[in-house]
Amino acid sequence: GALDGGRKVWILAHMNAEMMIAGEEIWQYVLFTNGHDGRTSVTAAMTDVRVVCQNTLTWALDMATRVHRVRHTAKATQRLAEARHILGLRDLRSEQLAVQGEWLVQQEMSDAEFNTFLESLMPIPEEQEEKPAGTMIRKRRDQVREVYQTADNLNNIRGTRWGALNAVVEYADYGREFKTAETQMKAQMREQAVKDRAVGLLMA
Repeated sequence: GALDGGRKVWILAHMNAEMMIAGEEIWQYVLFTNGHDGRTSVTAAMTDVRVVCQNTLTWALDMATRVHRVRHTAKATQRLAEARHILGLRDLRSEQLAVQGEWLVQQEMSDAEFNTFLESLMPIPEEQEEKPAGTMIRKRRDQVREVYQTADNLNNIRGTRWGALNAVVEYADYGREFKTAETQMKAQMREQAVKDRAVGLLMA
């Protein structure tokens, strides 16, 4: 693809490696991007974001698990070979995710355990219990709980830690109404810390 009249170009390659978790295929990509302004570095990255525009390109690079940048110098070809070696056209983090995902699928979670998980994920400071901030946090917990209990795409993993994680991710990414795709994407990026914390709690 090309952006800004060809000043920025990118190539996205779908990894020829199937990763399945609870019967769901997880796609991974290798992303290469370059700028023809003499200032933008050649960048190679591993991502699960399918790039189709400037917003998704920015998101893919911000969310990438492994990134390697090469400046426009005489050694750029050598550095690109180095990037290929570092990336290895395999993302070890993805392999770890597959192992972690399968483990989370096998871990049953009762409703009481799910509620405890939500309280740890979205704690309410004691001084905020009766204030608007506390009410807002309780509302967010209820929204995640509703996704967990009712979302059709969680039917086969509900009652597991993997189901709990997917409920958090679905709420963070799609659980609210956004005026534009851009505001949704920015919100999804802000919520990354919540998703990461959810993984940490559920893997503990």
